[in-house]
Amino acid sequence: MDKNTTVKHSIGLIGFALFFWLMAEMMNSAVQASEEKCTIIEETDTYIQKNCVNKNGKVISASIESKPMPGITIVESDQGTPQVKVNVEKFVDETALPEAPIIQVKDGEILPLDVMLPKLITESDRVQSAKENFKASVEDLKSAKSMYHPNVSVTYGHNEESDRTPSQSSGAESISNTNKSGTKASITLTQLIWDGGRTDTAVDIAKRNSQKAQINLELTIEDVIVEGVTVYINMIKNYNTYQANLKIEDNAKKALAMTIEKVKKGEASKMEQLQIEQQYRTYESITTQSKIQYEIAKENFVKVWGFNPPEADQFPMPNEDLLGKLPNNPKNYNGNKSLRMADYDKVIARLTTKNMKNEFKPTIDSTVSYTDYQNDLGGGYGSAKSEWRFDVTMRWTLFNGWKNTADYKAAKHREQAMELTYKSTAKNINNQVKSLWTNFNNMKKNLKTLERSNKISKEMYTLTLQDFKAGNSPLLAVFSMKTAEINSEVAVKNAKLDLLLQRYNIHKLIGSINQ
Repeated sequence: MDKNTTVKHSIGLIGFALFFWLMAEMMNSAVQASEEKCTIIEETDTYIQKNCVNKNGKVISASIESKPMPGITIVESDQGTPQVKVNVEKFVDETALPEAPIIQVKDGEILPLDVMLPKLITESDRVQSAKENFKASVEDLKSAKSMYHPNVSVTYGHNEESDRTPSQSSGAESISNTNKSGTKASITLTQLIWDGGRTDTAVDIAKRNSQKAQINLELTIEDVIVEGVTVYINMIKNYNTYQANLKIEDNAKKALAMTIEKVKKGEASKMEQLQIEQQYRTYESITTQSKIQYEIAKENFVKVWGFNPPEADQFPMPNEDLLGKLPNNPKNYNGNKSLRMADYDKVIARLTTKNMKNEFKPTIDSTVSYTDYQNDLGGGYGSAKSEWRFDVTMRWTLFNGWKNTADYKAAKHREQAMELTYKSTAKNINNQVKSLWTNFNNMKKNLKTLERSNKISKEMYTLTLQDFKAGNSPLLAVFSMKTAEINSEVAVKNAKLDLLLQRYNIHKLIGSINQ
């Protein structure tokens, strides 16, 4: 067999081996997928959190599903159903959250909202504060878990002892005076054996507090997003109104100048001149007021975003799906972060009551210690002594002035308060969702009405202008029709912006903002 033949055989064997290895990997993946197991790892009154693991115990997916609320029918929508995803594997042990890319925006520049929002979130002190609180809650959870581990302490000190012991023998009294000095060092290990469930409950409370802090972080991000979007849209709205009033004022000024010339020529009455001037002065005042409102909107923008924007005519119009798809008829608002926090408050209150009840139970722990005595402390001059000790101790408080009873009753009252708070929160959100959704639909209908009104105003202005040129209509009528056209045009523009803002607020209320 020549060298080329040997090489070809080697390549063929390697190819077959690679093929069989790939087939084995595919079969192994298929087996793992078929052996995927999903279990409920967290359940409250409102939510069920599931973990799906493969045969090796690795988390491959996790989700939070909402339960139906009492008296509320959950209707599946054909789009935009909110799903809350959480990486359970990293939730407790890894506090690092993904950072948004650094985006530089100079004064006088503007970028699309979807580009600028990550910058706003990253630079928000409120978000950073909520993030630090979340990290602190994770450390609190680790602190609570530390009770499962043994406690090791070391002591070291120098002792001086004087022992004057009276004694009596054969009717004669004497005093034994013994002085000892030396160093004593000891190491003690204490391990909790049983505490009636106190530690387990404390860990559960810390875990719920950590999850609540994570939800609060998400809520803070939502608040910052909606606040940023609101001042952005208000800038455009106030600019539209200001520019419309400027146009009307300018038209009134031109109409006044034309009327004055007509009065001089005897073609118009002084009354017509005064009517036009009155309209001009009115819109001069309205323009000033709208300019003030625009400047206030600009100041609010700078306060929220941190840079001076250009004129609002350069602002890109936000996409209606900026925060995600909106369900056609949102009935499920369990994603609302305030409601989820109230749900955790309720669970934490129950666990606190449980822990207060555990205080009536005894605790059992064990202690192992080693003590080394030097110099005279060993029992004689210059002697040393070592001592080992092992204890198992049960502690049970039978009476402490009714403190445990009072603490338990207080916890029960707080539990009831949290239950009522949750119900009140759910009712309020339910009413707000219905109200916002009703208003949203009414605003869509009103937008169509405004668009039709704008078309009518344009046509009426055109016809009135033709009548004026033919000498059949006064200049005041032309001015009035032009004013109506400008006002109807800006009304359509601002109604579209109001509809967007309402849409974003519904997203926040039902908890479907895509973060």
